[in-house]
Amino acid sequence: MVAGERRIWRLCFPQKLWSTTVRKGRRGAGKTPGPAVHDDHVQRNFTAQRPDQVWVTDITEHPTAEDKLYCCAIKDLFSNRIVGYAMDERMTAQLAVTALRRPWPGASRRAWWWSTATAAHNFELGASARS
Repeated sequence: MVAGERRIWRLCFPQKLWSTTVRKGRRGAGKTPGPAVHDDHVQRNFTAQRPDQVWVTDITEHPTAEDKLYCCAIKDLFSNRIVGYAMDERMTAQLAVTALRRPWPGASRRAWWWSTATAAHNFELGASARS
């Protein structure tokens, strides 16, 4: 079935169905970047030669009917997979710590430094991290 965007809108609007994404103007128009919050340890080189060598993280805000939901994900750049995640209604430092403590099912935590790093910060590994 082929249908135009306008026809879909006409059918969905009376049912109160619409997309939550909105096209906005140019991103960052007129804004100047501020100073870096932290040092750039990766030096803009987002590649890795082996697993568990370079991880990146991002916290995303998702609007919900009740309030906002924040999702923190940790990604291994070698395998291009999410290795840890956490969700909360508040964006705090604890959200990132929870993402480290809660690995994605089947995520690899076998690097020699992982046990040292987690012991230094008193992290307890989940069941999927011990396998």
